[in-house]
Amino acid sequence: MYFFFLIFFFIKESCLVPDLHHGHYSTTQRILKLNETVMYECDEGYHTRGGNTIEKAVCRTYGWSLTPNCTSMLLSLCVTLLPIRVGSNKYLGVSSSLNSLGFGTHVPCLASAAWLRVNPSIIKLTCFLLSEIEHGNFYPRKKSYEEGDVVQFLCQKNYSLNGSDLIQCYDFGWYPEPPICEDRRNKCPPPPQPPNANILTDLRTYHNGAKVHLACQLNFTMRGSEEIQCENGKWTSPPSCIEAKEKIPCDQPPPIEKGTAITEDKMYYTGDTIRYSCDHGYRINGSNEITCKMGKWTSPPKCIETRETCPSPPAIKNGASFGPLLTNYTTGSSVKYRCHRYHILEGPETVHCVQGKWTAQPTCLEPCTLNVDDVSNNNIEMKWRLEGELFFLHGETIDFVCKQGYYLSSSSRQSQLTVQCTHGKIIYPTCIMKEKCGSPPIIKNGDVIDPRLTEYESDSSVEYTCFDHHFLQGSNRINHVSFLWSFDDKSYFFHGEYIEFLCKENHYGAPSTSVFDFRIQCSRGQLTYPRCVERGR
Repeated sequence: MYFFFLIFFFIKESCLVPDLHHGHYSTTQRILKLNETVMYECDEGYHTRGGNTIEKAVCRTYGWSLTPNCTSMLLSLCVTLLPIRVGSNKYLGVSSSLNSLGFGTHVPCLASAAWLRVNPSIIKLTCFLLSEIEHGNFYPRKKSYEEGDVVQFLCQKNYSLNGSDLIQCYDFGWYPEPPICEDRRNKCPPPPQPPNANILTDLRTYHNGAKVHLACQLNFTMRGSEEIQCENGKWTSPPSCIEAKEKIPCDQPPPIEKGTAITEDKMYYTGDTIRYSCDHGYRINGSNEITCKMGKWTSPPKCIETRETCPSPPAIKNGASFGPLLTNYTTGSSVKYRCHRYHILEGPETVHCVQGKWTAQPTCLEPCTLNVDDVSNNNIEMKWRLEGELFFLHGETIDFVCKQGYYLSSSSRQSQLTVQCTHGKIIYPTCIMKEKCGSPPIIKNGDVIDPRLTEYESDSSVEYTCFDHHFLQGSNRINHVSFLWSFDDKSYFFHGEYIEFLCKENHYGAPSTSVFDFRIQCSRGQLTYPRCVERGR
């Protein structure tokens, strides 16, 4: 008989954190989701595969990017007991291995435990060959499997996997265990749910012999067994829930050791609930509430002695805790926190377990990354030239200067060019283009005191004087504001004062006007405005 398999590649959605010898993890989680990262630190005298004390591993679709492992600086191998694998895909004999490494051809393993020191980077760990799976197959098939290899299992028609379809080779062997293919006829569909009943047992798959417990809803009584069983792919007959026609009272709630029922002076019927509290030094184990159901109380809780322990230390953003990783910590225990690279620790480095709670944990303040686009768009550049991607720690200051041809606005202070990195954010200063004016306006019977220039910088001003036998009406000084000359930036003028006008950009004086028509005198509160026309019309 021939079987044909269609191979599908499934994306692995989680990774199991392997046991770590001679080191510890930054988290107590045992399963991480796809693309999540785990940090680990090796004990003194051991290092990661990359030769570091601290390393990280990422959960990928094929397993861990690099399986966490802490190895002695010099791995001890007894030459008479352990062959060495060097580079190629075959095992070398002990003597030839030693000869290829320059150790000669004979190094005995003495009774006094003489050991050969070999660098662990030359040793490749392998997993045992996989056995054939009955009613199924696996892929890929190789003569040997090295650490990191992933194998997928599939079953024949009418068979289904019991276990994980993907397993990976780790330094400690295959994980998880290879699955088996089971006949689907040995499984049952989801259990039947009678009207007004609840299923109390929830399983992913139901094999022969699996049992499910059911319970009736309030004001319903059960007729039949509260338990059904999977037999040869079918469920035994389920019970039925019959509505109760009269209220059935419950007795007084049952007492519990080291605790008290909080009751009222009344009768309790189906649906009524009461709560329990424990004596000092004890706590509730389970729900603190029981319910009256058809004349009987549900099972009461127990009061157990309080042990002041803390759970796993809380995780912090951009950092991790280091120390012995336990599921519970006794009062007085402590762990330390460290921040990721370029992050600043704010708060206590060490937190303590006190009366079942951890003291306040620190925070890791984010660094700032200089954004070249923001720098360019704000017309600034760094005062000190630095190379590479620029990071600034929280609290550090950055000095900027305006680009050539730009300056700070008159309302800004020079100190605004020095900014501080705050929680990963930089508020960039803004420089504006230096504005220039042409020559100041010509006035009749007068001129500027200083020699005229073709261009004037922003914030410049000029002073006028009249020719002999003439006197000045209006301000004797005009200022450069927004590309234009302005007479003291006034919005009103007195009778007899003169106002100088200019045409807007892309406009010019009407053909019937002259230069002098743009110098208007205020007369009895009235102004005769000159006329400008758009170019091209």
